[in-house]
Parts: sequence; structure tokens; C-alpha cells
Amino acid sequence: MPPAVASRVCQPVSASPGEFTDFVEGQSDGTLPADTCYTMPPNVPMAAANLGAEDAVLVDTFILPPGEPTITTLEPGYDF
Repeated sequence: MPPAVASRVCQPVSASPGEFTDFVEGQSDGTLPADTCYTMPPNVPMAAANLGAEDAVLVDTFILPPGEPTITTLEPGYDF
């Protein structure tokens, strides 16, 4: 499982090809197929993992002022 993080802003996310499973605090785990786009809420712990059989590319888009950190890592030992 990847480290849990929290985005500082609403964050559009898309996956293509393959699929990924999203783990978002307060929500049911969800498997998102290729070409899915959705928005992650800000300041909510989450993690995403490729649990499928095919390679997947996950694209996070952050729109915020220059110099602002994009995420907060919630698990010790991980530094992005």
C-alpha cells in the first residue's frame, strides 16, 4: 500500500490505461477503470494502488500558487 497523503487543494485525478483502487478516509474503497476522472477533496487522507493485472498510469493535477506544497505525507519515513 502506498503512503497515505492529503492533498492541500481539490485535485483532479485520471487513470489510463489500467485501473487503480482508491482508499479515501470516510468513503468506501473504490476501483476506478481506465479513463476515469474524478476530483479528490482537499485535506482528506487517501492512498491509491494498482491492484489490477495491467500496468496503470495515475495522473494527479495540482493547481495552486507557486511554491506551495502539493500534498502532506501522513506516514513517517516517506518524503516526496
